[in-house]
Amino acid sequence: MHWSQNKCLQTLDLLFKEKEARSLQELGEQERAEAIWEELAEARFPGACASVGDRHKEAGRRTEAEQWYRKGADSGDPDAMQGLVFLLAEDGLLEEATEWTERIADVGDIYAYSRLAYRFEEVGDVSRAKEYFRKAVDAGLIDCYTDLIRVHWNEGDQDTAQCLYSKAVQSGETSGPMMKAERAGEHATADELAFTAVDHGTVQPLRQLLWHRLQQPDTTLGETLARKAIDAGEAFIVHGLAKLFSPSEHPQSLKAMQRVFESADEIGSSHPDA
Repeated sequence: MHWSQNKCLQTLDLLFKEKEARSLQELGEQERAEAIWEELAEARFPGACASVGDRHKEAGRRTEAEQWYRKGADSGDPDAMQGLVFLLAEDGLLEEATEWTERIADVGDIYAYSRLAYRFEEVGDVSRAKEYFRKAVDAGLIDCYTDLIRVHWNEGDQDTAQCLYSKAVQSGETSGPMMKAERAGEHATADELAFTAVDHGTVQPLRQLLWHRLQQPDTTLGETLARKAIDAGEAFIVHGLAKLFSPSEHPQSLKAMQRVFESADEIGSSHPDA
C-alpha cells in the first residue's frame, strides 16, 4: 500500500474518532469522550488539544489545561492559542497573552486583537486597551471604532473621541452616530448612516437599526426600513432577522415582517418583468 493511501486511512480513522468523541459527549459519556480527545490530541488532530484543554479548565485543572493548550499552540493550532491567551489573561499574565495574540493575528484571526483589548480594559490598563482596539481597527475590524471612541470619551479625551467619530463614519462604522441619531428622533439621519455603512461594505449598522425598530411597540419605522433594505438589494438581512424572532417573544415583530414580505411579493408580482 502506498504512503499516500496509508495517510488517507489514518486521516479517516482520526475523523471517525472525532465523531465518536462528539457522540459520546452528547450521550454524557464524558470519561470515554475525554480519552478519545486525548488520543486525537496526541496525534495533533486540529482542535483536539484545545478541546482537551477546555475540559481540564472546566474541571478546574488549570495546570493541565495550560499544558494541553501549549502543546496545541506550539504546533500552530489557533484554537489552542486562543485558549492559552484566555487562560494567561485570566491569570494576569498579559504580556505573554499579548505575544500569543500577535501570533494568532498573524495566522488570520484579527478578532484576537479586540478580545485582548477588552481584557486590558477589564483590568484597568486603558493605554493597552486603546492600543489593541486601534490594532483591531487597523486590521479591518471597523466595529472596534465604537470601543476606541468609548475608551477615549471615558478618559475625558473628547477631542480624540470626536476625531475618531468622524473617521469611523468615513470608514463605514456608523453604529454609534446612527443610534445617537435614532435616540434623538432623527430617523432619516439614522437611515442615512445605516446605508452609508452598507456602501462601505458592512451591513452590521443596518441590521442593528432594523432589529431595534422592529422591537418597538410601533413597528412602522421598522417596516419602512425593511422595505428600503429590500429595495437596496439587502433582502438577506431582512430574512435573516425574521428567523431570529419567535412567535412567543416577538409576535408584533413577526407580524411586521409578514406585512413586509407580503408587500414585497405584491410588488414583485405586479412588475412587468416578473
